[in-house]
Amino acid sequence: MSIFGERFKALRLEKDLSMQALGDLIGVGKSTIASYESGDKKPKTARLKQIADLFEVSTDYLLGTSDDPLTKETSRNLAILLKESNDFHYNGIPLSEEDLQLFNNILERMLKDVKEKSPNQAQTNEQEQE
Repeated sequence: MSIFGERFKALRLEKDLSMQALGDLIGVGKSTIASYESGDKKPKTARLKQIADLFEVSTDYLLGTSDDPLTKETSRNLAILLKESNDFHYNGIPLSEEDLQLFNNILERMLKDVKEKSPNQAQTNEQEQE
């Protein structure tokens, strides 16, 4: 199995999609999905982009040229991620809303400490984020 095939299958299973359901979403048959997963076939560029968008990963990740699944457009702002997602886990253990709130409070406290220790750097970082 190719890197693409392995990652494609893992992403499909992570989303709990059958081959047929995924094929319906991207406009191909179940046999094409099976061919992608086995490594017998790779999608053309437009389909690859469609797959990457569907799974919210980069095409580089799918092709194995990067081990970072995040696209450049994917936010790495923890505050936004904590507000928008509800399926965080730590070492496979799901985190509850209360856990996430505690985590957020800890991060805010750490940021406050950083700002107090280095006010000029913190102000520069805030301006860069705007």
